[in-house]
Amino acid sequence: MTSRTHALTAPRPLAWRSLLTSAFATDGRYTTLLLRLALAITILPHGIQKTLGWWGGYGFSGTMGAFTQMMGIPAPLALAAILAESLGALLLFFGLFTRLSALAIGVTMVVAASVHWSGGFFMPKGIEFFIPVTALALFLVIQGGGQWALDKIVHDKLSK
Repeated sequence: MTSRTHALTAPRPLAWRSLLTSAFATDGRYTTLLLRLALAITILPHGIQKTLGWWGGYGFSGTMGAFTQMMGIPAPLALAAILAESLGALLLFFGLFTRLSALAIGVTMVVAASVHWSGGFFMPKGIEFFIPVTALALFLVIQGGGQWALDKIVHDKLSK
């Protein structure tokens, strides 16, 4: 193996550090904080329904059963959706792993919208809920967590 080939395939520590630093960067705006909290507060109750069964939810076992047996969703993807709406929303509330959490929530909402597509536009069976929620998630993937996001602490530590 030549040094040229090795240089192209070997991970460069500075490149990974730069990528991680960028992943935790945030704009520090209060409006971004407001949008982050709005998304977290909107999605977290859905996650709690799926994990704990509160507010008429099925709980973890019931939701996994519904997703895998009734809807035919593979178990790893069903688990990912449950974690996105519960752990992801909780992390989003505190602004930790904002981009990753928002991406997971956004993908979950796009999949949910595709399931609800045949229900038309309007709630309760339509897709209207998923449009602004997905837009909020996309915004946070791009901008980061905003003011008071714990991501800023991680970013500052990685930047040193």
